Amino acid sequence: MQFLEQLTTYLRQTENPVARGQTIGPSRVEPAWARNQLLHALEKLESKESEPRNPIEAPFGFGPHSRLAWLHDKWLKRDAVVRFSQQLERLLTESFARGFSAQQTEALIGVAIERQVGLSSELQSKVRTLELDRLAKVASSRVFNDAYRHLELDVPAYAEQIRAVRVTENTTSLTQIGQVYLELKGFEAVRWLTLIETIQSQGVRDPWRLRGPNKT
Repeated sequence: MQFLEQLTTYLRQTENPVARGQTIGPSRVEPAWARNQLLHALEKLESKESEPRNPIEAPFGFGPHSRLAWLHDKWLKRDAVVRFSQQLERLLTESFARGFSAQQTEALIGVAIERQVGLSSELQSKVRTLELDRLAKVASSRVFNDAYRHLELDVPAYAEQIRAVRVTENTTSLTQIGQVYLELKGFEAVRWLTLIETIQSQGVRDPWRLRGPNKT
């Protein structure tokens, strides 16, 4: 029930429109930006004449070009690179990137993505590179390891995805979906979320919602 409590708290904070920053807002990482960062990293990997310094382990028998295909599939399936970037952003703000601008944080995430695919990009500080690697390992575990999948739940992002809140450039406000949720408790609240997820489901590849009927 901890997730429900966190969701309720977050929605209570947004019953009236509030300036983003006065409450915990959704991730600032744009999905399109994260996907493009991955593509740029893979293109850099493709253009390198020699093997990357720390080649990523791929299934036995994968050559350089096959490895690119494997990495492309791994990181774009179920929008893994987007979820990784959003997880890493949150972890960075709890570490040495607290107070950084969106652009500064994106630069760190970009380096992390490049290192995840096997490139040798580094920060100016060796210590911060080590810390970035540590945080990236945590974020990667949350995305790819089912045992840690529950840690991936991002309450503000989830609320936005199911349209319980409406997010603009400067404000986050409650929608009718969120208002109904706040009027319910316990099992009724869970049933409401289940209904909303099922109706909105985009199919089996939808990482935010249950698979709805007749969805592929």
